[in-house]
Amino acid sequence: MISRRKLAEHAAERLTKGDAASTVMQELAAYLLDTGRSNEAELVVRSIEDALLAKGIALVTVTSARALTSDAKASVEQLVRSEFSQVSDVILREEIDASVLAGVKVSLAGAQLDTTAKTKLEKLGV
Repeated sequence: MISRRKLAEHAAERLTKGDAASTVMQELAAYLLDTGRSNEAELVVRSIEDALLAKGIALVTVTSARALTSDAKASVEQLVRSEFSQVSDVILREEIDASVLAGVKVSLAGAQLDTTAKTKLEKLGV
């Protein structure tokens, strides 16, 4: 059996060499299904994100109430690069969630910054 770490490193290597993400993920999903390990899919994806970060590629999910402006995207990229000096490439994935009300939540492998109004209100017990 191939470890999750090895699967993730292999997938990250293929992705950095330019293989189509859809192809890599389909093959990985097929392997997990064939080996009865489909319950590990989310963990493998997280491990791939960790492996990509180690190669200088940050997959960043930004959740906000509205679509980000180009200035906001640039600010998030700058924040990630300042916090992770090894990052040479930032790939943003936007998620629109009206329930956050305002602010942004920035998530990447092993780190999260949440400045949303929803979280601030929840901390206040509102």
